[in-house]
Amino acid sequence: MDSIGTIASVVAAVGTVLSLWYSRRMSKGSIRKRIAKKQRQISDIDNELVRRYGINRGHCHPITSLDQKKAKLIQEITDLQNEL
Repeated sequence: MDSIGTIASVVAAVGTVLSLWYSRRMSKGSIRKRIAKKQRQISDIDNELVRRYGINRGHCHPITSLDQKKAKLIQEITDLQNEL
């Protein structure tokens, strides 16, 4: 019977830790930090694109992996803003 109590305590502790982790991860402050981090990444991508191709890149440029990464980050930011 003692082992059942120990197992139940361990399961309860793991459940508590997972619950705290999930609530911390989904808090508004955490979501805002993730949005800010992704916006910094987009800014870095923009700077890299300007460094590579110049400021007047034009509209008929080939789509690079950086453009795809930027589009993905923009979509992730939109999804995070919807969670707020």
